[in-house]
Amino acid sequence: MKESRQLAPELPLKTVLRDYPRGVIISVLLTWILSAGIVVTTLMTATFLQKLYHYTAQQSLAATSFGTLFLIVGTAAAGAIVDRVGSGRFFTAAGIVFGAATWAFYSYASVSITVVFALYAVMGLAVGMVGAVPYVMVRAFPARVRFSGLSFSYNISYAIFGGLTPIAVTSLLPLNPMAHAWYLLFIAALTTGLGVYLTLRGETIESDAGIEQLAAERLTLRELPVLLPSSSSSISSRTGR
Repeated sequence: MKESRQLAPELPLKTVLRDYPRGVIISVLLTWILSAGIVVTTLMTATFLQKLYHYTAQQSLAATSFGTLFLIVGTAAAGAIVDRVGSGRFFTAAGIVFGAATWAFYSYASVSITVVFALYAVMGLAVGMVGAVPYVMVRAFPARVRFSGLSFSYNISYAIFGGLTPIAVTSLLPLNPMAHAWYLLFIAALTTGLGVYLTLRGETIESDAGIEQLAAERLTLRELPVLLPSSSSSISSRTGR
């Protein structure tokens, strides 16, 4: 980029905030979804299983570890799927699956430890949707300010929502023992809403804010019919000689 003079001539963060506010907002919301999914379903659930559902510490940690294994599988699968179907359709469907899986887990976790393990596996796969978050974020900014846009949006969002989520959820638990489930249901709705927005406006956002490779490919495809006749005539003239 330095050789091709594609670096931003001014402070990159200034360029990001001025020219790509939609990219910042989308990245902040996606990071909120990521932090909420990981913090509540992985970090806080072991405590919930002990205090709210009365399982032992060993059972709770075992269930959390089991669910984390499926989270790993889910993130890898999410990356492969979003690359095929696109971010809009992926997050629209993923939000619905995430909401159903988390609500089912926290609603029926008290039945038995076997049910906990089974539902945790499903929830882990559903939370794996966060593996598709970087797919959108790297396309929200052009290459010359991508690092600044990503780091600013991610760190600001994670500092706010990642830090406030445990405080907010634990504060609401005395008012409603299913507060954590309702919070994740809201995150699921936010995910689906973002998916709908990306379905309707994703192409515009990407063309405005990045995917230089895609733009180059489209330009090449448009020029190809023009280039082919001239190439053919050149070959024919050489053959005639």
